[in-house]
Amino acid sequence: MSYLRLIILLIFSTLAPGVCAQDAVIVWDRDRPLSWSDFQGPPDPDSEHAAGTYSGVRYTYTYTMPDRTFTFEVAAYFDPARSWRKPDANSDYLLQHEQLHFDISELHARLLRKAFAEADFSERFETEIKAIHAENSAARRAMQRRYDGETDHSNNRAAQQRWEALIRQQMRALQAFRLP
Repeated sequence: MSYLRLIILLIFSTLAPGVCAQDAVIVWDRDRPLSWSDFQGPPDPDSEHAAGTYSGVRYTYTYTMPDRTFTFEVAAYFDPARSWRKPDANSDYLLQHEQLHFDISELHARLLRKAFAEADFSERFETEIKAIHAENSAARRAMQRRYDGETDHSNNRAAQQRWEALIRQQMRALQAFRLP
């Protein structure tokens, strides 16, 4: 066989162990904002917060030889089964705070698409892809923590508005890397 075609399909995620790609998740879509009915997990009785968003970034890729072609699929996701709200959490303002957590995941999905598109992979591409994803995941988690810290989990309305403007601006700057 003169033409060797090798396709490697790997699925990596930033999920906790035991969670697999077949889970029912919501993929980020600018025309499909979150609603309170999406928060289906049991509330965390130990949390002082009214709601919790479980979101992240998943990717798959294919690699074709001999032309060394990579095709990446990257998506920000929201996991309804792990996202929760307490019974009295029903304000539009709090929902917007939780939506921005999901939007931050989408921002990092765009950043990951950009990083993959700009990468010049060597023969150690699997290691390099994992490293790019790990760096992106660490940055996403740090931004999520900073967002909650600066907004005091939505209690600081001025900081909330600044974050909303910041994320909108950064997402516009990466519009070339959004899904169609």
